[in-house]
Amino acid sequence: MVKFYCIQNGIAKVSVDEKSPVVVFIEPNDDEIDKLKNLGISEHDINSSFDVEEISRLEVYDDGSIFIVWKVPKNYSHGGQLVFNVSSVGIFFNSERIVFILPDEMGIFESKYFRNISNLHDILLAFLQTTINHFYGHLRGIKLVSSEIEEKLTKSLDNTYLIHMFNLSESLVYYLNSLNSNHGVLVKMKEYKDKIGLQKQAFEKLKDLIIDNRQCYRQARILSMVLSEMMDARASIVNNNMNILIKNLTIINVVMLPLNLIASIGGMSEYTMMTEQLGISWQVAYSILMVLMVLMGVGIVFLLNMYINKFTSRVRKR
Repeated sequence: MVKFYCIQNGIAKVSVDEKSPVVVFIEPNDDEIDKLKNLGISEHDINSSFDVEEISRLEVYDDGSIFIVWKVPKNYSHGGQLVFNVSSVGIFFNSERIVFILPDEMGIFESKYFRNISNLHDILLAFLQTTINHFYGHLRGIKLVSSEIEEKLTKSLDNTYLIHMFNLSESLVYYLNSLNSNHGVLVKMKEYKDKIGLQKQAFEKLKDLIIDNRQCYRQARILSMVLSEMMDARASIVNNNMNILIKNLTIINVVMLPLNLIASIGGMSEYTMMTEQLGISWQVAYSILMVLMVLMGVGIVFLLNMYINKFTSRVRKR
């Protein structure tokens, strides 16, 4: 799909003129890829725009045109889990036109940064600022998801939520790599400001973008360190929950074993004969047996709790 935009009253508006200065290709088909080639974009650059593994880069040509591979954040739902990842975007820029090659619909001109634009440089810098802001938003989302998973981990007995935490940590690694490579593109744009044709105001915006991107990278790095260093502690919580469950089941088994023995003896016909010889009816005899079993069970639980508390206090003193 191809969309055309023109700059009117400081904003980008949809246009039907194919000679509009702003062109957006969304998942281009073969015919649209031919149009991209006619615009002077090489097949290698086109393929790089859809390669998730491609790092961010800036190519400056002799005629003053540039091609940028830029990393953008992306999130989607998979198996009931929110997955954070990155994708690549291609940007071709010259004095007459700017072309965006997108892997899917992004709604790039809906951002507040596309207000009060007057030229193609403003559109380019606004798009870069929008993606940096998206990274910030995704980092906040990762932090919220991490907090929710931590709450569920306190009651978890399996490794499902641990796997979710590992996935979040892996996503942050991708984000760090993308932000770092995007920083290289911004620095290179600063070095080639004369060839690109950046005026003073646009150059100041570019310097602000470098600062914002660096701060976003630092925030992602801190969050990644927190998730990585706390992973062992969260795994210990799951193991501790499992140990508590096993302890409770063990206590139940210890209590029930002697009671099963007494119930087996009481269920034999000899027990009934013995009580009848003593002149005790079977109703009274079995009532006494049940009371004894209850008292014995309570006594065993009491003794086990005393032993566990005593053992725990010894460990704490050490």
